[in-house]
Amino acid sequence: MKKVGVALAVVVALVAGAIYLTRGAAPGPPRAPATEAVNAPEPPPVDPAPYLAAFPLTSLEAPLIAGTSPAARALNTALEPYRKGDYVAAATALDGVRMDYPDDPTAALYLGISRLFMDEPQNALEILRPLEYGTPPEVAAEAAWYSLVGIARLRDPSSVEDEAKGLCAKGVSSSARACASVKLLATSLPAHP
Repeated sequence: MKKVGVALAVVVALVAGAIYLTRGAAPGPPRAPATEAVNAPEPPPVDPAPYLAAFPLTSLEAPLIAGTSPAARALNTALEPYRKGDYVAAATALDGVRMDYPDDPTAALYLGISRLFMDEPQNALEILRPLEYGTPPEVAAEAAWYSLVGIARLRDPSSVEDEAKGLCAKGVSSSARACASVKLLATSLPAHP
């Protein structure tokens, strides 16, 4: 009988301890609401306006893909919403094409551009940057240009100027746009002290 009493006392003590731990300490007086935002975003380190003006986001015309292969048909279907300016639907469709045909640089290019229009520059850059090397020259040149457009939309776009100068010097089909952007940026940024 004595053992049952001790066991019962232990169980009561454990239950009381568990209740105390789950309830926590007694509530104190109510707190006043915080007057400052927690984790408030910091202001941008640079004025983005000159960068956005120098590297405008414009749609790249989506060609009709020649051929009747499943890949060509899938890409043409995925580009339909892009041609209509529905970049969210285009991104979804192009993601599907990339899953089925991961080595298709055209699908990746238009997916990256769609992500820019969806205001996802970091995601767009992750898609576009690898296209700058080892893809057909026209895809690589457009990927390089749209990478600049993406960088201009980052929190700190200041690195875009040097990259644009590099593209300007390459002599590819998008070089003229990069050169024009460098000139425009030079006239719109404040002089360095």
